[in-house]
Amino acid sequence: MPQDDAGLLLEALVGFREPEAMRVVGEMLSAGADPQRIIDTCREAMAEVGRRFEAGEAFIPELMRAGDMMRAVSARVKPRMAAAAISREPLAPVIIGTVRGDVHDIGKDLVATMLDIAGFEVIDLGVDVPPQRFVDEARARDGVIVALSCLLTVAFASMRQTVEAIDAAGLRPAVRVMIGGAPVNALVGEYAGADGWGADAVAAVNLALQWAGPPAIQRQGPDTAAGSAPAASVAGTDIAVTEAVDLSSTVRAEVGDSPITAVQRRDQRFERWAAAEGVAFDAPEIAAAYRERIQLVRDALELKVPSRVPVVPMWGLYPARWGGLTVHDAMYDYSRLASVWPLFHKEFGLDFQADPIPPGAVFEAIDCRFLQWPGHGVGPDSPYQYIEAEYMKSDDYDDLIRDPSAFWMRSLLPRFAEAYAPWAGLDPFTDINELWTLPYALLPFAHPAMEESFRRLQAGARATMDYMQAVADMNACTSASLGLPVSWMGMVKAPYDVLADTLRGMRGIVGDRFNQPGKILAAVERITPLVIESGIRQMNAGDCPIIFIPLHKGADGFMSDADFREFYWPSLKAVLAGLVEAGIVPALFAEGGYETRLSIIADDGLPDGSLMWFFDATDMAAAKSALGGHACIAGNVPGSLLALGAPADVRACVRGLMDSVAGDGGFILSTATVIDEAQAENVAAMMAAARS
Repeated sequence: MPQDDAGLLLEALVGFREPEAMRVVGEMLSAGADPQRIIDTCREAMAEVGRRFEAGEAFIPELMRAGDMMRAVSARVKPRMAAAAISREPLAPVIIGTVRGDVHDIGKDLVATMLDIAGFEVIDLGVDVPPQRFVDEARARDGVIVALSCLLTVAFASMRQTVEAIDAAGLRPAVRVMIGGAPVNALVGEYAGADGWGADAVAAVNLALQWAGPPAIQRQGPDTAAGSAPAASVAGTDIAVTEAVDLSSTVRAEVGDSPITAVQRRDQRFERWAAAEGVAFDAPEIAAAYRERIQLVRDALELKVPSRVPVVPMWGLYPARWGGLTVHDAMYDYSRLASVWPLFHKEFGLDFQADPIPPGAVFEAIDCRFLQWPGHGVGPDSPYQYIEAEYMKSDDYDDLIRDPSAFWMRSLLPRFAEAYAPWAGLDPFTDINELWTLPYALLPFAHPAMEESFRRLQAGARATMDYMQAVADMNACTSASLGLPVSWMGMVKAPYDVLADTLRGMRGIVGDRFNQPGKILAAVERITPLVIESGIRQMNAGDCPIIFIPLHKGADGFMSDADFREFYWPSLKAVLAGLVEAGIVPALFAEGGYETRLSIIADDGLPDGSLMWFFDATDMAAAKSALGGHACIAGNVPGSLLALGAPADVRACVRGLMDSVAGDGGFILSTATVIDEAQAENVAAMMAAARS
């Protein structure tokens, strides 16, 4: 073999060309190359990918793709090393796991892979790991690094308990502890008592290398200390998104030839919302307060200066926790939740009602597979958590694109829940097209499994009706007694997120991005009108005109600007246009950072005052600069600050937001994330500061 085979392998690895990389590895092994040389080339490649990530030239999909390729190479090479008795002393053992109460693993798995490639001995304990398990594993080894991961803010306490358990076992300072995950920052690190924290996978590996030996993943440009955000990001360009928006048939049917405009349709929805038909207010002044709060949000949406800044935090489980309920209580005992609901809202003087907490009885009735909730995979006071997996397989694209309804019925739903499992054997309903085909098409419904399916679905439907009635009564009571409207009515997702989040999962969509990008685009195009139609159906069932749209896979770091423009934004832009045309107000929650996306999302082709943008980790002054005068912005008191900070710090944060972006209107004060955990005094400080 030529001397530069390692160079060919390096080029294939950093170019993310897996078939080529595996071919070169096979040729090198066949020619008798030193297996350690191949491993060293993998480490060099990972160092280069890490450098690009830090420079904003590569993103999470590239890191994951590189990790998958390195694992494949390692699996091919390590048996040769073992057979030849070739060994290399690892840098240090790293015990890694997602802490108790949290079952998310994608970030943890990426860090584990990169640590392994960097030369560490990685002991991966998995997810929902109790503190004692970390202690036992650390006690059995010398020179240990413990790496704790979480995605949920309620897992901060588990991180702290794990560090305290390691302390109590007398293992520190010999054992060093790092923490990481999307909500983790310096405040969380201090609270947990960790020795350091990583803002991303590369930062975590560099921190471990700093503790164990010389760094292998070099940073370019200004130094970035472990525990800080990445040093650079890709700046937005001036390329315009010019894709034509084709409104769905549902929108066209609603609009028809009527001379009424989209703004007039929206006005009608606002008027119905303010009318509060069916709500028996306790007093006229409460009814007036109800309408005034709606006007606050409407003024902010329309870029006016409201009489005061509306406050619309995104509440998750915190209202139940504040009332002393476990998550299990809140998901199953609606009467107890209803007894807490108005008290919570009154205690803090809220402007709008919190979102309802989802119903455990419904998920239980159908034996839901894509979720874990108290009593079903997690403990009684652990949050419900999505199980991200490849519910749609890599070779399912053609079925989805050809007939989404049939794909959902016969493939996806049976994977989502046990109650739907028999549906996988159903023939297409299109077989019922003539007298003689009808009887035979009915035969599957006589099968006992199908009878059991309907029994379970009926139980789920009854549980849903009980839940809906309980939520309606709870909301009506809170509106009548306190004058609080609901925050929003329905929810849809960006078409790309339907595919990448719900159907394929992060691991699956990353592979598709490199292996079959055309299929992604075709599937997203097919899903787009379905999202529009779903949103309109939901909103037509109620009076509130605001629909919630959480954005998951489009954040800075999740994909390049070029990929955002190609894969994510055009279909989302079409959804927004379709909803706005129907008189609906999209409230988008941009999870993570969106600073490199601001110039793109500002070019939405919609009239001024059509959208609300809720931001998580985006600099609000930058958001105001990009969107001010065009779209209402909302944000972004950090969840970690409400959970772990002091009231004075909360007040300073709120005042800073008000001073920098609220002065000329078009602003709603909100939280940076959905709040499951908080200190009551911090919530009170946030509300008081907003009105001072």
